[in-house]
Amino acid sequence: MSRRSITVISLIGYFLVGSIPIMLAPALPFLIRAFNLTLTSAGAVFVARSAGSFLGVLAGGVLSDRLGRKPVIVAACLLQGLLMSLVAISPSWAIITAFFGLIGFAGGLINPSINAMIAEANSERRGAALNALHGVYSVGAMIGPLVAGFLLASRHGWRAIFFGGSLIWLLYGLSLLFVKLPASVLKTPGHVRPAVRPLSLFLNPLFLMLFAVSFLYNGTATSLVSWINTYLDQADFPILLGAGMVSIFYLGLAVGRFTCGVLAEKIGYARLILICAVGSLAFYPIAIYASPPLLIALGVLLAGVFFSGLHPTSLAYANRLYPEIGGTVSSLLAIAMTLGAMSVPWITGFAADMIGFQMSFTINIGLLMVLVMVALLLLRREKRG
Repeated sequence: MSRRSITVISLIGYFLVGSIPIMLAPALPFLIRAFNLTLTSAGAVFVARSAGSFLGVLAGGVLSDRLGRKPVIVAACLLQGLLMSLVAISPSWAIITAFFGLIGFAGGLINPSINAMIAEANSERRGAALNALHGVYSVGAMIGPLVAGFLLASRHGWRAIFFGGSLIWLLYGLSLLFVKLPASVLKTPGHVRPAVRPLSLFLNPLFLMLFAVSFLYNGTATSLVSWINTYLDQADFPILLGAGMVSIFYLGLAVGRFTCGVLAEKIGYARLILICAVGSLAFYPIAIYASPPLLIALGVLLAGVFFSGLHPTSLAYANRLYPEIGGTVSSLLAIAMTLGAMSVPWITGFAADMIGFQMSFTINIGLLMVLVMVALLLLRREKRG
């Protein structure tokens, strides 16, 4: 199969990864009413899905390195399709929560597999390909809630979202059965599997820096997206201003990733990571400390633009270091993102209870300063060879 065809298949898959899971948020108020849930009970579904996703990401890269990309992706798509249809007909919230844990696991399997596949298919331009892949994810994350709104207005309500998601995953997975996808490098005939253990990657300072970039990026970015609405509400800004910030951030993320895809191979991965880190540090404070609404929106937009290239370019760099275990590398950097999203927003909220949001966000700005230092070390080490 041609590189172009593999790239298109990967882009379609990652668009679905971005658009379908995010539809849960618009459906949640309807689920709360349908099952008469407390907010604590409703929130359990996010915990279940995140826990499942963490385990899926942990296993997905290694499995796709050993078994090949196609079997893992197809199995995960079909499993998600089946589980989403079961959610649509489930009479119990406890059962739905359990199914979402399994849906998260299946989704976690897909993530590193597609990242590794597109990196292998574009081995001479990994940065461009991975930034484009994650740009498509951002577009999906913007479109998903809009589609969910239309489905919620139908006579089937929230069930239509899960029936629709089920149908899409099943069609995508079944279509891949008739497509010849490449195996991983480990499965290539004549290739001898290298004795590279996942934990040994952390003995490489370059990989440690890339792990730190993904952790710091997703921790600070998720903190901004998670708390910006609450922060603006407490600061007595208009409700509509806060509601639009997440969409503005994802718009910046999408525009930035397609732009970074063009720049990555021209200016080098380490230099692009440094530019993105400096830009994130420059515009993040504007989103928090500015007063005019338009200036806040500009800060959020440009923070998204500069945040955009950090993880995909780190992923491209890591795949260049270890092309023979692309799935494992993708899993580990996805775990770095998960750890960042689990810890930094919680720390920010905990601090906000004691010292207020404006002061608590200085934690994130401090982490972005660390990110700039890591990026400088990465560029310096690259120049030293």
